Amino acid sequence: MNLDEAWNILDSQGIVALGVPKDDNVDNATLLTQLSARALDAYHRTKHLRQMDTAIRLSRTAMTLTPQDDPQWYFYVANYGGQLAERYERTRKDEDLEACITVLRPAVDAVPSNSLAVPGLLTNYGTMLGFLYDKSGELRHLEEAISLYRRAADALSANDPARVPVMQNLGVRLNTLSQVTGMQVYLQEGINITRQALEILPSHLDPLWAPAARALSALLFTSFQRTHSSNIAYLDESIDLLRRAIASTLVDHPNLAEMTYNLGAFLASRHKINNRIADLDEAVDVTRKALEIMPPDHADRGRILANLGAMIALQDRQRRVVGDGGIAGPDATVALIRQALAIIPDHHPDKDSMAYNLGVSLVLRRKANNLLADVDEATDCFLRLWNSVTTPPLLRLRAATNSMDHLVLQSKRDLAIQLGKDAISLLPVVNTKMLSHQDQQYVVSVFTMLASRLCSLLLDAGETEDALKYLEQGRAVILGHLIDSRSDISSLAQNSPDLARRYERLRDEVNTPLRGGRHGVPETHQIDQRRQIISDLEKHIEHIRTVPGHHDFLMGPTLAEMQACMKEGAKVVVNISLIWSDAIIITPTTVRVLQLTEMLRSDTRSWAQKDWNCSRRQRGQTNKEYIRYLAWLWTSCVEPVLAIVQSLQIPPANKPPRVWWIGCGEASFLPFHAAGIHRKGSEQTAYHQSISSYAPSIKALSHAEKRAEAMPDTHGSLLVVTMPTTPGLEGQKTPRPLNGVVDEKNHILDAVKGHLHTTYLKRPSVNDVIEALPECSIAHFACHGSSDAVDPSNSGLILQKPSTKLREEVSGDRLDTNTAAVQDRLTVGRILQVNLQGARLAYLSACSTAQNEAEKLADEVIHVVSGFQIAGFPHVVGCLWPSNDDICVEIAVGFYTRLLSDVQPGGKWADERVAVALREAVMEVREREMGAPLDWAPYVHYGP
Repeated sequence: MNLDEAWNILDSQGIVALGVPKDDNVDNATLLTQLSARALDAYHRTKHLRQMDTAIRLSRTAMTLTPQDDPQWYFYVANYGGQLAERYERTRKDEDLEACITVLRPAVDAVPSNSLAVPGLLTNYGTMLGFLYDKSGELRHLEEAISLYRRAADALSANDPARVPVMQNLGVRLNTLSQVTGMQVYLQEGINITRQALEILPSHLDPLWAPAARALSALLFTSFQRTHSSNIAYLDESIDLLRRAIASTLVDHPNLAEMTYNLGAFLASRHKINNRIADLDEAVDVTRKALEIMPPDHADRGRILANLGAMIALQDRQRRVVGDGGIAGPDATVALIRQALAIIPDHHPDKDSMAYNLGVSLVLRRKANNLLADVDEATDCFLRLWNSVTTPPLLRLRAATNSMDHLVLQSKRDLAIQLGKDAISLLPVVNTKMLSHQDQQYVVSVFTMLASRLCSLLLDAGETEDALKYLEQGRAVILGHLIDSRSDISSLAQNSPDLARRYERLRDEVNTPLRGGRHGVPETHQIDQRRQIISDLEKHIEHIRTVPGHHDFLMGPTLAEMQACMKEGAKVVVNISLIWSDAIIITPTTVRVLQLTEMLRSDTRSWAQKDWNCSRRQRGQTNKEYIRYLAWLWTSCVEPVLAIVQSLQIPPANKPPRVWWIGCGEASFLPFHAAGIHRKGSEQTAYHQSISSYAPSIKALSHAEKRAEAMPDTHGSLLVVTMPTTPGLEGQKTPRPLNGVVDEKNHILDAVKGHLHTTYLKRPSVNDVIEALPECSIAHFACHGSSDAVDPSNSGLILQKPSTKLREEVSGDRLDTNTAAVQDRLTVGRILQVNLQGARLAYLSACSTAQNEAEKLADEVIHVVSGFQIAGFPHVVGCLWPSNDDICVEIAVGFYTRLLSDVQPGGKWADERVAVALREAVMEVREREMGAPLDWAPYVHYGP
């Protein structure tokens, strides 16, 4: 192309090249570069790809006209590569990616270190390597891109505005690395670097400010998502930054549509937190605007259409809730998602999720308009996704869950049962570590919902053994996934590391989204390869199960194993699902099923959703209501269950039978141990007619039983840890003082004097406790707790650091010399790293250590108590909610007194005494405080 041709092309496209001289004395390459810049400016205004194409042709010509030994050649290469990167970002054409890398790689290798072209070359090459990572998923490309950005930033002076876009890109890719590795430190580094970039600029009016602000906004939003939605300040800041960035961006800027859409997405997320309809309304408005200014052929248009449909559906439901009527209704949502599906190519990574959302929207429309055809179409959508092996496992699970519900409505129960079994069997394929925190929550909730519903269907079909098998598999394996050091995978890694590594590699590949091709669409060979990997994984799991000691790899226990667990009592599995409620009573010799016709799911939800925390003034009325709750639970469930247990004459006959309660679905919230008619003279209570304990699952109970049997039945020592006060976290309310813990400690030490050697830690750090744990058989913690419903290894107890360790023998108690401190959390994950060979009992007093507040995760019984049990303590005593300080002291003292009542000084205490001692201590308080169940009902025992 010569200059005359270049001018003619620009004229034909209406591109005004003001300031570009038509002067033969000016170097052709320089002129072509200037003309290319004018064409690129025109593209930014009109978004016509032909103008971008012209800019690239001109810059390529400028590059080819220049000898490679000319220092200017590196600038022309950088310019050409940057334009190819911009076009690739819009079109995702592989030829642009390949051409850019082909020309940039040798230039980056050859450029002199003192060349002024170095920052531009390194930055543009890093950008394309980032795109190559997006396509291939190969981590080496991402790591090299980050390295190039770091070098580019180092090549510029600290306050050079040219560093801003480089640091911005570095921050974005550090976030990508954080997502891949799961390491939050990379995301925080990205936030810090992007903040530094903004500080370089003197004003938000600088044209570089808006892109950097947009990048920081996205990073803050990601951090908000990963910190369990607790850091609302990050979300607010991300929205504020994005508003300002949009306000300072030209209306013809190519990134304006994406920025506008992101603002809508952020506002929609904030609506989920604050439930303010104004945020949702604005989210819908700005998303519509994003579509208006977005080019019709933009690669993200379909995704944004689908997301707008989801926002409108939520908006419509919100309006109906507040009595304001619907805005657009489900018809608009369905239409938008259909439109999105029509313009997205087959096998596009987003197409499956859109098809799922279409199914959900059809279900919602059916509820609004009663169109039966919508149910059939929705079921077809879900079943197609379930049957697609290229669909990510998580989405297949979502589809299976919805399909089951609708198949039941269509009286296709056999198909629903088979689908449920197949879905539960998919569990070993799902890698929770590769998912976001929200998706991990969904995996847990999906599997537990599936297991609960499948259990109901199988019981109705008379398949009791399968009902228990799949219920256990859907519950116990999740705990194995989330606490690796006690999982089947960890055991396999110790015995057969090669098999474990191959399993994890195949599982990771199955969970990695397919990438590549035009518009990100995977090629046919990738789809075939995915099918082969899934087949290889299934075969590998079967092979692992042939290895001695791993026959039950990622499986629940057999019925015989369930019956053999805890032979001196009954395991009672209470399952409440959308279908109905059942109790399965398991003894060493029989399995009985009782349909709980009086236990309606609606009643259960109503009771479980009540907030029992109240002020002192309200406590009297709240106690009365809780008594009614316990009476309802008694008549609808516990009384008929215990009648069957007693009829089975489980030995010994001279005392109440041992019962282990395992709540599933909605039942995981229920206080079975305290159910009853609580009035003077009444023995119609679970306390009188049973010795109650709990377990997360039968498999977990069996694990605790075996651990208890393997331990020496010695008296051991007692570790007492107290936290009278607890430091707060920045931006959060300081935990309330625990005024009774010092008295609790003193009375406990008196009760165990002569029986147990005692170590006392006051306001200790985690390291202090870790040092003391291996020496104790009983650990008593009087402090606040912290529960992570998704990852139980993050659940634990709140201690402090740095602090003055007050460690002494009982006779040497000293005054508190607590120094300034911050929170230090003793997590289950940390305890798992300790050799707890002598650990037998953990008593977690004063804190809400056994409370499960996550409704969607109801079936997972994940809290501090079950976490400590899995960590190595066969017995754990905990509280469902904070109790009265004086009652805490009385029950703790009563418990230890009874635990050691038949033990000679220096003698042994028996495991079976734990549940009995707690029951008797609570019953003594209950007899005096009958009308105050909120004081005595929260105490529970987990263990054999």
